Amino acid sequence: MDDAVDLDVWIQAQNPPVLQEIRQMDAPAGGLFSDDGAAPAKGDDQVTALANGGMRLRAVREEAFSYAAQTALAWRYEKLLAFTKSQEGTLDRIASFNPFVVDDYMLLPSVTEVRDRFEVAPDDQRMRTVRVQYQVSEDPKAISMPPTWRDYLWREFAYPEDPHPTLLPRTDREEQVWKDAIEEGWRDGLRQAQLIWDNNLNEMVRDIRGRITYRILETRGIVRRPVMVGSEPELTYGPGGKVVNAGDTVYSVTMPMEFQSQNNWGALWVSPDATHYDPAFNYEVATPSPVKSASEPVFGEY
Repeated sequence: MDDAVDLDVWIQAQNPPVLQEIRQMDAPAGGLFSDDGAAPAKGDDQVTALANGGMRLRAVREEAFSYAAQTALAWRYEKLLAFTKSQEGTLDRIASFNPFVVDDYMLLPSVTEVRDRFEVAPDDQRMRTVRVQYQVSEDPKAISMPPTWRDYLWREFAYPEDPHPTLLPRTDREEQVWKDAIEEGWRDGLRQAQLIWDNNLNEMVRDIRGRITYRILETRGIVRRPVMVGSEPELTYGPGGKVVNAGDTVYSVTMPMEFQSQNNWGALWVSPDATHYDPAFNYEVATPSPVKSASEPVFGEY
């Protein structure tokens, strides 16, 4: 399925009130100059120069395009976020990072699986093939609370300020240039919002899948699990003796994740009947933790 074609069809079907409003914008009564022909009261020399030459059409077009693109970005992402909020309960379950929090405050690493990798030597005389490769894409880290889908998808884009009155269309020619640029900028803004959304969603899916991959490798003895340990609670004092901390505990990753010797490995490739040995994650009931509580992933180039 061609996403670009589908998006174009969707765009053509959209005609929200905010788009209709910016299409109809024009200069206020009195135009760029006052009735006596004097320059604008604000003394905007740049605008005056634009009015006296062909550069004004370009300025009107750029203002319309920028205004429409920013408005479309804010409007479209606002709609995407509203739909996401309507699925909040489902997302809290299927996009939970709670199963990947261990040792109280450690988020497990993320591992990317790459299959059938090919690498040709610079002299073109040798080629290397790898059946399957595992890359640590994110190390284990200390967290105060698990990430959620909100950390990935929740973005807010402000609507732009209204254009300066001197850059609104005054003539029929400028009005046509304005409307054409509005349509072009609107489409560009919608695409940008969709691209940002897709990238954020792909990043979230990648991070979850990477930790599921890690769990599978751990079960098969291919990796050694990292360990986080907390120090003994202490009574500490802040600068100047004006702060006291009771039960001050420092948590540290004392043992990093490592790939094990091949002697410890289980099977890398297993039959479908054997996949039930892999760890199962129940997202309906999050894994207990003292910490408070799609689309295909996009991988980088090799």
